[in-house]
Amino acid sequence: MKTRDITLCSLGAAIIAVLSQFTIPLGSMVPFTLQTFAIPLVSTILGGKRAFFACLIYILIGIAGLPVFSNFSGGFQRLISPTGGFIISFPAMGYIIGHFSEKSNNYPFNLIICLFASAINLLSGMLFYKIITGSTYSASFIISVYPFIFSTAIKIIVSVYIAKLIKKNFLSFLE
Repeated sequence: MKTRDITLCSLGAAIIAVLSQFTIPLGSMVPFTLQTFAIPLVSTILGGKRAFFACLIYILIGIAGLPVFSNFSGGFQRLISPTGGFIISFPAMGYIIGHFSEKSNNYPFNLIICLFASAINLLSGMLFYKIITGSTYSASFIISVYPFIFSTAIKIIVSVYIAKLIKKNFLSFLE
């Protein structure tokens, strides 16, 4: 990787870390956060490989104990918590979104890819929630997926639009 790539990956990880702190507790173990706004934003801008590494850096510094996860938390225990499945899926989510955004700047296409990647994120989160808490599939869905369907769609629409504007104005820096 070039120095510019490392810098962009680090900047992407920092953006994810900052936006992760915008949290609204929902009464369950799964809060509303802007992590799922940050991942499509960063991934659409950086592309597949850099988005993957930005998400991986974010997770690794969180595992190391830096308070980058939601509510200024960190440590490996967050990955084996009821919300760990969401976090673990970020690199795959980032790569999918970034890879396809490199192939096309078509706004509707990028929205569909983000929805697909977000579905993977929600499924991963739900399965971890089910395994860690021992709840049923339906209870896990109601707690860890259902409350986030509408907000995820809104976050994707806004993040992809902002990313499109950033790419349009700063494309030479990103190449």
